[in-house]
Amino acid sequence: MIAILRSIATMAFCMCFVAGYSTNFTATTTGKWSSSSTWGGAGVPNSISDNVTIPSGITVYLGDAGYTCGSITITGTLDIANTTAGWPYQLTATDVYVDNGGTITATNDYQKTILTFTNVTIGATGGINSFSYTKETNNNFQFSISGLLTLGNSSGTGSASFNYSPRLSGGSNTLTIASVRCYSNGAYTVNCSGGSCPAAPSNNMVSEIRNTGNVYISNTAYFSADYLTNTSGNISNTGTMTFSKDIINTAGSITNVGNSNASISINGNLTNNATINNNCGSTITVSGTFSQGAGSTVNNTSAIKTYSKFAVTSTGTNNGSFGVSPNDYIIYAGGTITGNVGSNVLNNYAG
Repeated sequence: MIAILRSIATMAFCMCFVAGYSTNFTATTTGKWSSSSTWGGAGVPNSISDNVTIPSGITVYLGDAGYTCGSITITGTLDIANTTAGWPYQLTATDVYVDNGGTITATNDYQKTILTFTNVTIGATGGINSFSYTKETNNNFQFSISGLLTLGNSSGTGSASFNYSPRLSGGSNTLTIASVRCYSNGAYTVNCSGGSCPAAPSNNMVSEIRNTGNVYISNTAYFSADYLTNTSGNISNTGTMTFSKDIINTAGSITNVGNSNASISINGNLTNNATINNNCGSTITVSGTFSQGAGSTVNNTSAIKTYSKFAVTSTGTNNGSFGVSPNDYIIYAGGTITGNVGSNVLNNYAG
């Protein structure tokens, strides 16, 4: 009986050891992910227990099949769509670290690309680090981060840039990120490269953006989120931004850039304790409650008559100031704004 118990205990130990076992893969030369020679002849990483490192000076080309790994540390380059490897370009990973000069890029946008990550950190400790993708054709690009995208921190700079063309006329192009933390040396950009981009791709933030760096929504690009907390950073918009819940602007700036017909729609509440600029034919609509603290400002200013509108469809309290160009711009309220209300604030205005 004792011998049997010992055998069972030994088997249980072995099973636990195997279950916790992980394999480390380091790229030793530039090449395809699918090639064992890229990893020094150690095989090809394709397990959730595999930890992958792409060192500085080395490029690994994703492709030929779908791959899975636990963590990826990139100080070199990961090319997620290219002509060196073939379709499909598909990668699933738990934690992705891009640091000390690392880059994720795509040199070919023609084929379908699917990336499924849990957490991505770009620029945690040092160097200039980036994740950049440009989609020109109507083939599918599907990218999701179910956890946190962190951009810049400490002494490292980190940027994530997703660019789309007006030629996108079909397919399923989605950019879905649960939460973004953008530090003062980080930048997050969604851009339409000229013309008028379609409603897809979609950018759905199911949690909140916490920004002390820079967020750019450019050239008619579409962007949707739940929450935005802008602590000390800058939000610059020339596209269409939609928030299903609240925006809190603590000490930074939110700007609808001039001559852009930009729009920001807030289905929840807007709290402004800093600066909001709404310029040249742009629109900000607040469906919930608007609250503006002392020393804060909403500016509607321009040299041309394009009538920017700041609309509050519920109630608002202004303890700061409204800057309105006479005869050119109107701040209007479908509901009622109380506090420091100037002559250009029209309560219960339906126009």
